Amino acid sequence: NTGGTRKHRWITTVVDELPIGKGRRFLGNANGVLNGIVGGWQLSTILLVQSGPYDTPFIDFDSSGNAALGGFNRPDLAGNPNDFHHTRTQFWNPNVFACPGFPAGTGLSDNTLNCSSLPNGGVVGRFGNAAVGSLVGPGTFNLSLGLAKSFQLTERVKLKVESSFTNLPNHINLDDPRNNLTECSGDSPCLGTFGRVEQARTGDAGGNRVGQFALRVEF
Repeated sequence: NTGGTRKHRWITTVVDELPIGKGRRFLGNANGVLNGIVGGWQLSTILLVQSGPYDTPFIDFDSSGNAALGGFNRPDLAGNPNDFHHTRTQFWNPNVFACPGFPAGTGLSDNTLNCSSLPNGGVVGRFGNAAVGSLVGPGTFNLSLGLAKSFQLTERVKLKVESSFTNLPNHINLDDPRNNLTECSGDSPCLGTFGRVEQARTGDAGGNRVGQFALRVEF
């Protein structure tokens, strides 16, 4: 389970001419003017549905106990952090984690692991056993749509009208939650940020709805 990959991904693409206009299912007897307006529109869609990316929990605390060195260590894991009611403020279960060598939940306060507060400064001489990719982030749903039609102005000149929208329903796709069990925000009290989603995804991977229109002359 490597970071950034998705276990399940479904992509459907459709390109089709709408059944409207002369000789088609709807307005099949349209005259030349009406057919020129409503006929010949081409619809294109891309539907993306995928599970969340894999992520790895970590603590800023090395196996020698020297947090000042910014040690990138993993905690111990005693359960499935993904078997949890996912919310934007708490996407993973922090109670299944612990400082290396201690029972689950030991040293956890306000959603933050404080290993240096434990006996012997939390030093046990080994790394944590939480595996790479043991966290699964939020999935993505994205429906994009395009609509285009060419109008014949003269024998050699055409006007093409195009519009496209990414994430047409404007569905909110959550970004990856924070995965540092020793990080916190605020001064009093300092609340842990582990499992917190701080923003929505951006860009073509499921960002907010973006539309554009274009007119193009072809000759």
